[in-house]
Amino acid sequence: MTEASTQDKSSDPILLDATPTGEEEARQFSTPEEKQKHLELDSYKQDMTERKCFADRAYGITQTWVGFMIVITIAQMLLKSIDMGLSENEFIVVFTTTTASVFGFWVLVGRYLFNHKK
Repeated sequence: MTEASTQDKSSDPILLDATPTGEEEARQFSTPEEKQKHLELDSYKQDMTERKCFADRAYGITQTWVGFMIVITIAQMLLKSIDMGLSENEFIVVFTTTTASVFGFWVLVGRYLFNHKK
């Protein structure tokens, strides 16, 4: 176990023993408020890591959506030139429902990533 007081608190993580004794815990956190602050900081760091992960995944889904829209539009134009493909109404439905699904997904992701705690 390493002492929290000997580490640089701005960048290095605090390593904690999974099963500290009462004396070790008392030395680690001098007050209950300090312990609570430490727990809140750990929770915040975990939230930030998860938010970055969700943001990266959401960006990947958005890229896939844009790619799908480009491919379906080009395929529709090429297939219409040889009298095949989706009808105008079918194309509009596919385009609109896919877009609405992605926007709904972004609303959910946005609410999580930019949560305003009161």
